[in-house]
Amino acid sequence: GVLIRNWEQYTLLCQLQFDKKVISDDNLYVFNRFSKEFMKKAGFSEFTAPAELNNTELKKLGCGDMELVIYGHQQLMISAQCVKKTREGCTKRPEMLQLTDRQHKHFYVYNECEFCYNKIYNGLPTMLMDKKKELQSLCPSSFRIHFTMETETQMSALLKSFHKIFGEGVPEKNILKDFTRGHF
Repeated sequence: GVLIRNWEQYTLLCQLQFDKKVISDDNLYVFNRFSKEFMKKAGFSEFTAPAELNNTELKKLGCGDMELVIYGHQQLMISAQCVKKTREGCTKRPEMLQLTDRQHKHFYVYNECEFCYNKIYNGLPTMLMDKKKELQSLCPSSFRIHFTMETETQMSALLKSFHKIFGEGVPEKNILKDFTRGHF
């Protein structure tokens, strides 16, 4: 199957008569049972739980057919103004940059040079791995650990932590110092 992020990708799959599993990513919003039913009728078999919903709202919606992102730097927006070009001049090479706001919060910016836009990510990752009981009570179809800019060492530590908590049943412990719970 495939994970899709926009309606254009869905339209292409329909044109190609794609007949495998289609999963919507979290930006194709399934905020309520009406939107969920609409997308099921359209051919989606699974969904990614929206990051904007909290634990209570997710429980009410039902997560049995949803993947839940339990770790990752949340993409906050896409910007058409090239940060790299504005700051230093265009190098025609994609790379990860950092912005700092007036409250000294950091954000990661990945410039997509081929199409001249930026993906802006939260500087703090969302971390829910140590909320095992709450996560399991939602009964999602799966969990997602979403890596974007982590080093090999960080990825290995996070995967080991996930395995210890969810695979071995070791008591829940967060291995990160700085993180966010998002809306959860």
